Amino acid sequence: MAVNLRTRTGWYIAPNIFRALSEAAPDKVQANTGLPVAATIYGRDADGGTYSDMLFMGGGQGASSHGDGKSGLLWPTSAANTSIELFETRVPVLVLEKTYVIDSGGPGRHRGGLGQRVALRKLADDGLATFVAVYPEGVGPTNPGLFGGGPGRLGSRPGA
Repeated sequence: MAVNLRTRTGWYIAPNIFRALSEAAPDKVQANTGLPVAATIYGRDADGGTYSDMLFMGGGQGASSHGDGKSGLLWPTSAANTSIELFETRVPVLVLEKTYVIDSGGPGRHRGGLGQRVALRKLADDGLATFVAVYPEGVGPTNPGLFGGGPGRLGSRPGA
């Protein structure tokens, strides 16, 4: 457990280093990247077996002087997703939607990458609980863009 939160160090330090270096090296930095959200899906199936898997949803990469940011990126981290099809074979959940959110990247000369929208549905109405633990990062204050660019859109949940 001691290293479980190690990735957060990069998530929070890298953007601050880029911002600090932005005047001295504007062609070497990028605006802040939207932070990832991790969802852990776990429970018991009808046969009594347990299942557990993670689904990561990356935010949009900040733009740079070289161009637009990449969409749905897990950065800076070593995390990655398996395909939706493989995920659906490991947990009794159907991914209804995993799409980019239109106009969610920060506006500017170069646009920030787009965030993602994900919707899930449990497959069986079997009376058994399926738990989804969501670990959002950075859903509070917006991060300003660099060099006059605007912030990306904040994450939200349906109905919020």
